[in-house]
Amino acid sequence: MLLPAFAKCNVTPVAIVGNSAISVGHVASRSRSLSAVTDLEVVLADPDIDTVVIATRHDSHASLAIQCLERGKNVYLEKPLATSIEQLEALCEAYGASTGILHVGFNRRFAPFVERAKAFLPAEMPPVMLYRINAGALDPRHWSLSQAIGGGRIVGEVCHFIDLLQFFAGSPVTSVYARALRPDADSEQDASISLSFQNGAIGTIVYTAQGNARLPKEYIEIYAGGKIAVIDNFAKLTLAGHSRRTRARGREDKGFRAEVAAFVSSIASGASPPIPFAESVVTTLATLAVLDSCRSGLPVAVPRVQA
Repeated sequence: MLLPAFAKCNVTPVAIVGNSAISVGHVASRSRSLSAVTDLEVVLADPDIDTVVIATRHDSHASLAIQCLERGKNVYLEKPLATSIEQLEALCEAYGASTGILHVGFNRRFAPFVERAKAFLPAEMPPVMLYRINAGALDPRHWSLSQAIGGGRIVGEVCHFIDLLQFFAGSPVTSVYARALRPDADSEQDASISLSFQNGAIGTIVYTAQGNARLPKEYIEIYAGGKIAVIDNFAKLTLAGHSRRTRARGREDKGFRAEVAAFVSSIASGASPPIPFAESVVTTLATLAVLDSCRSGLPVAVPRVQA
């Protein structure tokens, strides 16, 4: 998905880096401009490369981003930002000292129906929000379920949904209260999560692997000031106001290409990243707090972050 999205923005990737020469060679063979590299230092030392895209397994995200930021590279980092508080603190320090920008791949903010819903809802009213995710089951051996490698599904995927509700709230998460179906499991896959926001907004996320693919994956309802926005799997939109109701349909679009375009534009213009770094940090802190709450059965406060 990444290479075509960047190609749409007239960006020409010059190298792909990975541990396996066979894997990177296979990807590189599909593009005349790409060279296959197994040593990240080759990219970091190249002054003509200003941007690095990190799409590795989750445990390496923070350390790779730190290396890139320390060399002044811009970074597009697939979620999650980090899998532990220690990783997050080190990454924040590196970002503060770097000339590069860092953008985390929370693409749902950029979905067309999300943008329409955000514009429709009154910005001055704290919303009440519901987000249901029919995540589906994974093979128990899948790497994302490993706490050491993937961080588990809450760290690896629920961060997406926390970020989107934070976007709709227009305010940072201040506390979470979560209950898991199996709180003692190695990787929680079923949870009900309550979020409180600084401006008074509230949100609930229901994330489950107990469903099946006959029902679409994601469903969102947002209520604010007498208006309602309903997004069904990013392919259907209903907007209901005081005197009208509007419905729209389209192809499922989770905003991935629009997000990449916004990232490329921010580099070209010298602007800040499309998602403020501080917001991505709050999302990550809130996600880690969800894990703490699942395991303790208690509400957990999310630390404040200075912008």
